[in-house]
Amino acid sequence: MIHDNSVKSFHELKPLSKRCKAVVGALGDLGVATDRRIKDHLGFPDMNNVRPRVNELIKMGIVMEHHQELCDVTNKTVRAVTLSSPNKDQMEMEFMEQNTEQSMERWETP
Repeated sequence: MIHDNSVKSFHELKPLSKRCKAVVGALGDLGVATDRRIKDHLGFPDMNNVRPRVNELIKMGIVMEHHQELCDVTNKTVRAVTLSSPNKDQMEMEFMEQNTEQSMERWETP
């Protein structure tokens, strides 16, 4: 069961940009990933296609930092991120909302 506050928060969310949605999708596929792994998974040419979106998603609470690791390309310490638990609730609510709308449409059409 989804808490009423979660439902309210879901409806107050700003729509995600296409690139943010792509990052969320990549993390859905990868589970935990660095910005570079997300970039590579999506086939983007530049880290700047991913990093600002990851930062936005962290600020929105959709993504959270998971751990730090050494990048095998740059040999620098980098963050790895994952989808946060509220995002899983948001996806469940979106699924429920879509199914409810479809059910309502079935009842409303003569």
